[in-house]
Amino acid sequence: MVFTIEDVVAHAESIADGSHDTVRPGMDMSFSEASAEGDMIWQGDLGIGITSGGVPEGYVKVDKMDVLYLTNLCLVPGQDETIGSKHCLESDKGVEVWIPSVWNEESLEGPYLRISNGIKITHPVHGDVSVPDCFEEVQIVYQREWDAELARERRAAD
Repeated sequence: MVFTIEDVVAHAESIADGSHDTVRPGMDMSFSEASAEGDMIWQGDLGIGITSGGVPEGYVKVDKMDVLYLTNLCLVPGQDETIGSKHCLESDKGVEVWIPSVWNEESLEGPYLRISNGIKITHPVHGDVSVPDCFEEVQIVYQREWDAELARERRAAD
């Protein structure tokens, strides 16, 4: 089967306008049980990756009573009430969370999650991402973008 550039463009446009049968912007996604270490799903500027390497060096465990953690179970530091930054755990049941010792709006690496019952990461615009209970470790990362004015790489934000 041969595809022309026009076929590819038409297909991309059908995805972008939401008329494609299987992929729509903001639709919920789930890792397949056939996923492997290193597989990722991007929820906007938040990357959700399957891992098995254990807690990264320089991370600290978050106490479930920590005020930072209790703020809607969010996975991005400095989140406020805007829709664009609401990447949050649906529940903390069966989840242990570690964060980088320096975790702020400039961080490119996010929380490490050890899970025992699967998880769902919610977002009101990008759609929810589910990780089934056959996986035990998840690493969160943030999209990078180049800041030409400062001539450096920095974290992208919704």
